[in-house]
Amino acid sequence: MTKSLTNSCLTAPIIGKAPKDDVDYAALFEGIEDWDYHYSDGASSSILKSPVKRPTPLSQQFLKAIITSVNSDSTWNSSSKRMEREIEVEIQSKFGPNLVKNVLLCDNWTEVPFKVGNPINLINLPGSSPINTENETLIFSKSEPGHLIVLFPSMLVSATVICDAPECLRRGALNHRLQGKQPFSSEAMVRGIIVHEVIQNMLMPEQNEDDEKLTSHSPSTSSGPWTMSRILKEARKTSARHMENLFLIGKSVEEGIAMVSDYLSELPAWSSRYFTESDKDGETCFNKEAILVDPRNRAESNFELPRIAITKVIDIEEEIWSPKFGLKGQIDATVQAAVVENPMLHKKFKFNQPMNAKHSLFPLEIKTGKKPRGIEHIAQTMLYTLLMSDRYDVEITAGLLFYTSSNELIRVRAVKEELRQLMIVRNRLVIFLSRGPDKISSNPDDVCASPDVEDLSVSVPRTVLPEPIDEESCCKRCFVVDGCMLYRKTVEGVESISSGSDTLDALYKQKMGHISSNQAEFFRHWEGLISLEERELGKLRKSIWELTAEERQKRGHAFTEMVINHNFKFSKKSVHLPDRTKVIQFTYCFVRAPKSSILEQVFSPSSSQSAPVELSLLIGQINEFDPIVISIDGEKLAIARGFVLELKAHHIVVSIDHRLESTTPKSHGTQSPNKWTSSTQSLVRYRIDKDELMAGMGRIRDNLVQLFVRPENLKLRELVVDLKKPEFRSIGEISEKITCFESTSLNENQRDDTKPYCKNCWISDVINPERKVVFIDTDQLESSENVVEKLIKNELEAGLAFQLVEALLRCGVSPSEIAVIAPYKQQIKLLMSMFADSPDLEILTADRSQGRDKDCIIMTMVRSNEQGKVGYLIQDWRRINVCLTRARKKLVIFGSRKTLMNARMMYEFLEFVEQRGWILELERGAEKLHGCLRYHWNTHQPSSNSTDSLILRNTTNLINSPNSKRTLNSSPASSPSRPRKSAKLLPGIVSTLESRSLLRDLTINVLEE
Repeated sequence: MTKSLTNSCLTAPIIGKAPKDDVDYAALFEGIEDWDYHYSDGASSSILKSPVKRPTPLSQQFLKAIITSVNSDSTWNSSSKRMEREIEVEIQSKFGPNLVKNVLLCDNWTEVPFKVGNPINLINLPGSSPINTENETLIFSKSEPGHLIVLFPSMLVSATVICDAPECLRRGALNHRLQGKQPFSSEAMVRGIIVHEVIQNMLMPEQNEDDEKLTSHSPSTSSGPWTMSRILKEARKTSARHMENLFLIGKSVEEGIAMVSDYLSELPAWSSRYFTESDKDGETCFNKEAILVDPRNRAESNFELPRIAITKVIDIEEEIWSPKFGLKGQIDATVQAAVVENPMLHKKFKFNQPMNAKHSLFPLEIKTGKKPRGIEHIAQTMLYTLLMSDRYDVEITAGLLFYTSSNELIRVRAVKEELRQLMIVRNRLVIFLSRGPDKISSNPDDVCASPDVEDLSVSVPRTVLPEPIDEESCCKRCFVVDGCMLYRKTVEGVESISSGSDTLDALYKQKMGHISSNQAEFFRHWEGLISLEERELGKLRKSIWELTAEERQKRGHAFTEMVINHNFKFSKKSVHLPDRTKVIQFTYCFVRAPKSSILEQVFSPSSSQSAPVELSLLIGQINEFDPIVISIDGEKLAIARGFVLELKAHHIVVSIDHRLESTTPKSHGTQSPNKWTSSTQSLVRYRIDKDELMAGMGRIRDNLVQLFVRPENLKLRELVVDLKKPEFRSIGEISEKITCFESTSLNENQRDDTKPYCKNCWISDVINPERKVVFIDTDQLESSENVVEKLIKNELEAGLAFQLVEALLRCGVSPSEIAVIAPYKQQIKLLMSMFADSPDLEILTADRSQGRDKDCIIMTMVRSNEQGKVGYLIQDWRRINVCLTRARKKLVIFGSRKTLMNARMMYEFLEFVEQRGWILELERGAEKLHGCLRYHWNTHQPSSNSTDSLILRNTTNLINSPNSKRTLNSSPASSPSRPRKSAKLLPGIVSTLESRSLLRDLTINVLEE
């Protein structure tokens, strides 16, 4: 039985190893849900076949619980000489009723303000005594630092954020909330990022993804030695990639190479010192100079210092999500190394001679600056050991720190007492991160009465941040000082800093003196709305690990039981990636597993017969160019991230940031295969999730902050916030006269067309320049909408729009001056497939049409049904208003007048256009009049098992014609695919916010890019 990603809580009542004298009932019944029960007819008893005993992975050794009662007062226990506080928790159990236990919080655990209803994880680190739930009271104190409590574990906090919090909790909270892309404004920053990237690329050189072999893991052997020529060659490529950052500091690429060359000069000696390879027998050589600096080691001479040999690089930039610890992080490099603690104690030990050594995994953190006075780098590396233990199911005892300024390799031991302190800081911080503003109203009807957000007679709750420390030395060099002071000015209403530091108060007035009361209210209002939206949308991402793959797939947010198709060849040249997608290295094609049980009865509206067919990948909320997360179903979470390049009914092509062959389904420590084969890979079942809220709300909130703190945004602030009227000045007289053509120059070599024509040609009537606005009523045609899994499309309206666009193009209208707008995603998919040959023609949703004015706008309203249902998208007058006001010269709307009249706003609009004679009623069969312009569905109808058959089926209204010039199967080389413009829509907006009117309105106003 395949376990889902959400089965991360321990199902046994005891964590860890039980004492020898006790009976381990948990181990006895472990995996009972996987036992096979064989019953024979009429038998009074059954025989149970016991499964093979399997150890519980470290990633599943924890308990999930909910706090049911809290004693708010902490008391001093004079006998134990410590502060204590009691809470009551309900521990979740799969075997029976949940367990209710008392938990005694001691020492620093009393500093965490636990509340009733808070979800927590109870964890014991490897090597610690087990958490025995048979005891009446569970004790968490500094006497057992290996016992941890994780508050709000579904909120993944970055390790770098936690490392900034011990000195100032407010800095950590702001670092989490403001996650915008900071410009590299100084030479030190640009130099550091280039040096850092060069080292990573040297650790794991780039490789063509078509190569059958894996990327080399041995920097000193397979990939060659780290010669200075290779390093400078990599520095040149890296500097070219960062040309923009170099330009900002006034340097060219050549000057950038010279800037970093001195900092790279010691890398050849460093790599030869620490990197080696294991021979075929697994023996390793240690270099005498490969000293592992350990601040906790009390060795008196260099001969007694430990030595290290790095034998393998597992991965670089490995991103790990851990709902167990409530952490996330991106590790610079994951390495395998052998360590000998004291060479002098080994009698047969000789340097540079092969010897047997135990290999372990280490996170390697690369720092290009100087050693800081604080402990943030040590704390960060220490937290990475927890992340790696969760990913690789093995105890990680230490991490490695490499400072390029000193060329030292430092060991950071995972000390349980310090990890406990860091987890307490994380819990204190997450209280503020999870404390979003309260909902404006719990009744949806109360918020739907007002047509606009600005008209809501409610006050947006204010965001609560930790108190500032107001220390001059710390605040002046803080990297979030601008955001901190802006929140104090606008949200907290602080006029001056009364901490006794005149310098700090002067800095505050200098940075915030320009903020007026109107601007403060503007920031406070929109920051509160962003926080409201963030809390709701945050539920989408955590559902990736809280819901099973099947549950996510039913909601249209995931594909499960996927395997890699190694026979698929994908051409990147045929794909136009949007600007928001970064260049990603590896491309994979996934298909359903051959024996997947995922079937669905797909019914054809035009046929009473039904047949079971494989669930189409097109039915759901995942679209081309959407961000996605790849996981190994039931085993490993988020092993790679990327974007969808191509989506068809039976396969999906993705471009991701990590090679999937480097991660095995059940890799315990270093037990990974040396070579992947296609047959081995086909056994792995992958899960593809839509990455809800990929960038989070941090960048949106940071953009709002930058509007107020950056001096260059003064004019923008006056226009957007203060609503200052724009001022224009005359450019003077135009010196050149406008030239005109004489009438003799017109209509040369033209003759009358004497061929017969159709008197009822509706296209000629529509494209008449005198008709600026035309509503084309399709009620006389068979234009019923098609609804599958709440995805709505109207193929006949799409076909009519295609004919009209084709006519406009033949009349000489530039495709860049035409836009087709539809309110529904499935209609957008259909239109994009039809107009694949016109890359300059934009296919837009109502939201994406904002600010995209065109000479000609063609709208397809989609909704056409006997019940008169129009849906909330058609009733949203703001969306419709945006669409109707995009046209500069001509507006054409296709729709069912009878259906649209049921929407109040559309009723008024149709009355308005009817009074002016702007309605054109199509006669029955009008869609068949222009055979040379029509899109021929049947000509390009693939087999029943192909992709497009599920999109274009049941089309009986349009007939075939041999004159069509457009096909769905046009060659990519001759007709490159058009970029998916609508892919920037908010993920999951339709299904998630269907019953939340206010959130739907806020999504459009706040999240629209």
